[in-house]
Amino acid sequence: MVKVWQYAGPAQRRAQGNTQEELDKESLLLPIREGSRRHGCVHWARTVGLVFLVLYSLGLTSITAYLLFTRNRTSPCNGLIHSPARDAVSYETVTFANDLNAESPYIGEPRPELHNAWHNLLKYSNIRVREEDLQKVNRTSVPLNDSKAGFYATLDVFHELHCLNVLREHLYRPHYPTRHSLAEQFQHSNHCIDLLRQTLMCHGDVALQTFTWIDGYRAPWPNFSVQHECRNWDAIQDWAIEHHISDLTGPILTHPTLGVSYQPKG
Repeated sequence: MVKVWQYAGPAQRRAQGNTQEELDKESLLLPIREGSRRHGCVHWARTVGLVFLVLYSLGLTSITAYLLFTRNRTSPCNGLIHSPARDAVSYETVTFANDLNAESPYIGEPRPELHNAWHNLLKYSNIRVREEDLQKVNRTSVPLNDSKAGFYATLDVFHELHCLNVLREHLYRPHYPTRHSLAEQFQHSNHCIDLLRQTLMCHGDVALQTFTWIDGYRAPWPNFSVQHECRNWDAIQDWAIEHHISDLTGPILTHPTLGVSYQPKG
């Protein structure tokens, strides 16, 4: 048990004959009262608690600021429109290999490897989306008549790539016969040209292209090796693969009055 000493004030001790010097010495030897001890503990606990609260608040603020900073770095546009593929978007820097003599699997004279390269870019364009995704963009779409349900859609990047491929094929029309009339081909080409114009202006790439002097050419020559801020294509394609509709033939797409859209081959 803690011993509680009875307090004797200075006046009382003077009455007992103590000198001021003795009183001063005595005060240094007096035990701390229990009430004062408790008051000190409470004050100490409050101080520690306040310090902890301040440190916790600073830590929480720092974490929040870091998350917002990293989010803005990985997602320059935080979603003005809804897309079910938004979570698949990540950003990276890419230096284009774009010299006039650069080789690419997507250009050149028609050949099987070129056809396969474009086919692989476009083969996952048909995707399945949910009704709630359509509601968020205030759209409707064609329902899919199979056990998985959902609605038919595509990411617009595949439409843009399709248009670029159409223009490429038009450069080599003898190699790519078509049943469409010449007027229809020009109509399709003009549609694609203006779609790509709008797409380029929409994305508004602000990467700097610089110039240099080269022998035998009077005007400044552009440096085509420009570093760009790009969306990671593999991540977008992986998302499309997960939501891909592998076969559109048969009743999965059925017009309300005209019937099945694509008949199975054979």
